[in-house]
Amino acid sequence: MTILSPAQRQRIEAAIRTAESGTSAEFLCAVARSTDTYFTVPLILSAVVGVTAPAVALHLAPGWTGVTLSDPGVAIVQLLVFALVALATTRPRIAAWLTPRAVLQRRAARFAAAVFLERGLAGVEARNGVLLFVSLAEHHVEVIADRGVFAVVDPAQWMGVVEGFTAQVARGDVAEAYVAALERLGAILAAAFPRAPDDANEIPDRLLELD
Repeated sequence: MTILSPAQRQRIEAAIRTAESGTSAEFLCAVARSTDTYFTVPLILSAVVGVTAPAVALHLAPGWTGVTLSDPGVAIVQLLVFALVALATTRPRIAAWLTPRAVLQRRAARFAAAVFLERGLAGVEARNGVLLFVSLAEHHVEVIADRGVFAVVDPAQWMGVVEGFTAQVARGDVAEAYVAALERLGAILAAAFPRAPDDANEIPDRLLELD
């Protein structure tokens, strides 16, 4: 199942081609449902709940005479509780919700950097590759550019693009966010990196959907 609709994909890919028509800079757009499974926190929580559930139950129901934590049946209860809690909490959205925000941001940023390298943006001849990345589960946005871009683009202009892109994604306008950011970046980089008649397209003009 695709993350964005075919119409949204077409709009974004058309915006990439339009942005690159005036500049030698290379743009890649990538969207991910999530950048990690985030099972660590849910599994720790499941283990804690599973281990402590019998003790809590005995404390709340002292009338259960004859039952002690050393009984063989207690271990079975612990395993069942662990399995039930793990089944509920390892669902992607719940797992991400349980994970600290700092961990989400760190892993999403690391994933975006890996996409930038693996997809060849760091190997663009003029060092002017740009990645526009969104991860939905983490509500994370990254705009990563190679050193050639930062050598010529005013930081205030760059921050304006990033902030506008982030704000639109936060409102749920993911496709519109890509299109608007590409329009702004295309105009900014056309001045610094004008497109030559023999310019080669080094990165495919497409939207990556990453599960």
